[in-house]
Amino acid sequence: MLRFAFQRRTDPLTGVTVTQLTEGHADHISLYLTANAFTSDGEHLVFASDRTGEFQFYLLSLKTGEVQQLTNRQGVLFHSGCVSRRDCLYYSDGQAVYEVDLASGRDEEIFRATEGMFIATPLSCSGDGNWVLGCYGALDFYARYFNSGWSHRLKYFQFYHRPLSVIFAIHVPTRQAHAVWGDHMFISHVQFNPQTHREVLFCQEGDFKAPQRMFVVTFDEGPRKRLARPLYAERDDEVVSHEFYVPTGVIGFQVKRYSDPHNPQQWHGFCRSDGSDLQFYFAGEDMVWNHLQTNADGRIGVTDSLMVGEMGREERWQYLALLRYDEPPRVTTLPLCWHGTSWQKRPGEAFARCHPHPVFAPDQRHILFTSDASGHCHLYLADAAPVLERLLEGEGK
Repeated sequence: MLRFAFQRRTDPLTGVTVTQLTEGHADHISLYLTANAFTSDGEHLVFASDRTGEFQFYLLSLKTGEVQQLTNRQGVLFHSGCVSRRDCLYYSDGQAVYEVDLASGRDEEIFRATEGMFIATPLSCSGDGNWVLGCYGALDFYARYFNSGWSHRLKYFQFYHRPLSVIFAIHVPTRQAHAVWGDHMFISHVQFNPQTHREVLFCQEGDFKAPQRMFVVTFDEGPRKRLARPLYAERDDEVVSHEFYVPTGVIGFQVKRYSDPHNPQQWHGFCRSDGSDLQFYFAGEDMVWNHLQTNADGRIGVTDSLMVGEMGREERWQYLALLRYDEPPRVTTLPLCWHGTSWQKRPGEAFARCHPHPVFAPDQRHILFTSDASGHCHLYLADAAPVLERLLEGEGK
């Protein structure tokens, strides 16, 4: 059995201990930041790796470093996986959804998209583990996007006679699939509300410039007509991105405002699923896009770039940061640790394999992220306790 020898370093700026979890001349990538990667006991995590020449999913013991290969299929999408609270991995090869029981290793198909359709989105597991959510679209369209990269022609192309994208939900115990929503726009992310499978968040993708990006639809198995509700009406000078559910069921997202085109501002927004209780926090100026997630109660956030500080812009882009949300619009920010990710994508790939995509571990103390600073993508775990203590004591800028 493969075993990784964990290596530790101390960040010279913050004193945070960072543990490298994987090693070798292959790319090891964490699951997408909106998908859970940890088992229910918090002692194992699932990741994707191309160590065999093509991507498969693996289970890593955080205590021993032992690694177990979970899948052995062609065409596995490394960004598709999610781990349910029932300790099952769900993933896709673009045509079907599979379930792996992490205890027994059993790997079986539970859903196959209709002929001519392609599953391109990360999957999402409901909070109780009984449902899996995904989205498929026309193969000739989605496959061109997936293999050829982003292009305005593909992103804005629309079908008017049939849906381009269909959100589906699979009831795991019965293996029965339900259509949740059909849309003529390109849908790239779908997520269950962690509090209830009946509520689904999705985005219409358009290089962050879709006329309306975020929608919530209520998934009801009864005959009542479903309507997708726009979540936040964007202004002409705004660009919205990276929507996600806080574990409490609140929705978080990022807004870049171009009121002054030469000094764009970045804001973090939070609201309820009906758009109420909208709160904005000023996150910084002149910043590239970064990815945001929060801890369990939504009070502390983590991003893959430092939005304020004395460093130069490019250097701040290389640091993870923790944020404390105070009274709107105030945010207290501290650097967490250097990640050094290149952000570079390979020729012919639609997006960079390695985004840090930092997330809180179940213990709410450690931060899991990915970096290719060594030349290959590897997983890292940062002990955020020292910075968390400083944040909670009120230190920051």
